[in-house]
Amino acid sequence: MPPEAPRPGSTEVAAVQEQLRKWAEKELLTLRIQQAERAAALLGDSVFVLAWKPEKQRTTLRTYDPGSFVPQWEGEDADFLTRVNLVAA
Repeated sequence: MPPEAPRPGSTEVAAVQEQLRKWAEKELLTLRIQQAERAAALLGDSVFVLAWKPEKQRTTLRTYDPGSFVPQWEGEDADFLTRVNLVAA
């Protein structure tokens, strides 16, 4: 049985996936998720903020623990936050 031809676009998808993996390594994504999950388990939700940093020429990731923000809900039955107000230290 001959090998299957790659699907259209699979080369591009693989290239993007590799770029995302490199970004995750630079931003210590796994470590940041673990830290946020620990804080969330003890104190409540955590917040992840993605922002473009011109000096790094990439998007950076920052996490905030539950003591650093005030959640704003759309309504009583809302499942997700609509806004988060960061607390100035």
